[in-house]
Amino acid sequence: MMCARLYSPAKIIALDTDESRLETAYRQGLIVAMYEENQSIPLPFMYGKNLTFKTGGADGSDCGKIMELIEKGRLDTSCLITHRTTFDKILEAYDVFESKKDGIIKYAVKVS
Repeated sequence: MMCARLYSPAKIIALDTDESRLETAYRQGLIVAMYEENQSIPLPFMYGKNLTFKTGGADGSDCGKIMELIEKGRLDTSCLITHRTTFDKILEAYDVFESKKDGIIKYAVKVS
């Protein structure tokens, strides 16, 4: 989401079912897309409109570059880290994240 901003898009649209995540997206100028249930696309109504749709999750192939951008200060992801834990408590962290407890957005996990 933050990376998309690096390409100067004309518009970024945030979609989410969680109000706190949308609020964070609004405050930070991000795009958030998390779907709780199956989505339907009304193809008959879209015919002839020359639309292009692209979807996907996090692309791990750019992690090195993203980490470099964070290190150089070009990406500030600190607003996304709402929780911190250590590796020995990772199962508890997954429970909090999966259950969307305590206003979780992202965990930072310290590996000793």
